[in-house]
Amino acid sequence: MLRTILPRVGALLVVVLGILPGAPVLAAGTGNQGPDLGGLVVQPLDDGVTLHLATPDYRLQDVERDDQMYQEIALDAEGWWPVGEPGSPQLPERSVMLAVPPSGQVIVESVESGNAAAVSGV
Repeated sequence: MLRTILPRVGALLVVVLGILPGAPVLAAGTGNQGPDLGGLVVQPLDDGVTLHLATPDYRLQDVERDDQMYQEIALDAEGWWPVGEPGSPQLPERSVMLAVPPSGQVIVESVESGNAAAVSGV
């Protein structure tokens, strides 16, 4: 009985999460490449999911605030916004919700440096 109910609950959960605004990215693509979400590609694998992020080109633009001239980073891409404490640099940020099973492990690896770090408590 439980084996019959669980697939139905899982399918319902996928449908509900897929229609919510700001819904988690689900790795439900065909083949080896999942959906492209504006520079963010989810690639399903046999033992997990790989998230590829391509950062957009940026430019420095001059802005004036309180009679002071500053430079800020500007991106011509959707889904990025500036984040930073007052008085600190505002850096572009983007967030995506990913569903991770309770028994799953999140590993963050930067391709440029080749370093990997296991992140716990996510």
